[in-house]
Amino acid sequence: MSTEEVDIYLKERATELIEGDATISIDNLRIHAETGVLRLAGEASTESDRDRAGVLARSVRGSVAVANDIRVKATETDRDRPADSSSADQAPDGWVENYRDTQSTPHRSGEQKDQQ
Repeated sequence: MSTEEVDIYLKERATELIEGDATISIDNLRIHAETGVLRLAGEASTESDRDRAGVLARSVRGSVAVANDIRVKATETDRDRPADSSSADQAPDGWVENYRDTQSTPHRSGEQKDQQ
């Protein structure tokens, strides 16, 4: 078989496996094969669906690698959440002031520290 024939087989087989798995949902599935490397694209309903598609593609005999570029669709919760709502990125109230209070003014040996 030529490289082109192998790539056609890989693409067809990966497509059969992924589309034939009733447990996963992927919209606009696109599979490209080049020199034994399968590249997956589309939109999965869940991260689990995305991962399962990658596992199925890797199981195709003759594939040398899989690039899983399938994106996970945003959920209603994700769409409703403001982009800056993460409190993990924000310092607690008073944190900066408390941090400044713990810092001493540099001084030379033998000199008294300045009181702030």
